[in-house]
Amino acid sequence: LLFPSPPVTLLGCPRGLVGLNFRRKMWGRLWPLLFSFLTVTAVPGPSLRRPSRELDATPRLTISYEELSQIRHFKGQTQNYSTLLLEEASERLLVGARGALFSLSARDIRDRTHKEIHWEASPEMQSKCHQKGKNNQTECFNHVRFLQRLNATHFYACGTHAFQPLCAAIDAETFILPTSFEEGKEKCPYDPARGFTGLIIDGGLYTATRYEFRSIPDIRRSRHPHSLRTEEAPMHWLNG
Repeated sequence: LLFPSPPVTLLGCPRGLVGLNFRRKMWGRLWPLLFSFLTVTAVPGPSLRRPSRELDATPRLTISYEELSQIRHFKGQTQNYSTLLLEEASERLLVGARGALFSLSARDIRDRTHKEIHWEASPEMQSKCHQKGKNNQTECFNHVRFLQRLNATHFYACGTHAFQPLCAAIDAETFILPTSFEEGKEKCPYDPARGFTGLIIDGGLYTATRYEFRSIPDIRRSRHPHSLRTEEAPMHWLNG
């Protein structure tokens, strides 16, 4: 760092001697400040350093290729397997997908005795969905977004149903789609890609998402004598 000296003129003093004395006084005042600056810059504070344990990228679980090749898998005649429910008591794995529900053996999901429900949106509903400007290749279907145990005999499922959500109570034993359905507007998002979560507690359904097209995200309770909803939930409570 260079600090040029300003021109100084004093009567009766040699010019070189005056300039030298000025520089000495100037550096004497600036050196402590310069030393402090270099010290702060050279030694980063705590906010600029991370403990080594936070940078540890060691995986918690390592699986070899041989072990991975032996993993049991299931592949149905559909796609977008987005909802899972493990029933420990009955040792069943319930899976919600696009236009279908599956009941698989939790011990071996490759078991060919699995049960399946086809729950598609009608051609008329798909056509209306497409007319609203939605994608008829990805969005205008019935994507099952909610799957929870309702009571001892039934579980509850909700699907987007081509942007007209529907819900149904399905018998866990027979695993057959009922003939009657419930409006899913307050229980399931319209959009299959919309962030969503839900839980059934004491028969009441609690869900959190952006429900309508232009609504803000909130938390709601339905299937209860007293329906509730948050007036304005902080955005950081809901991701998606």
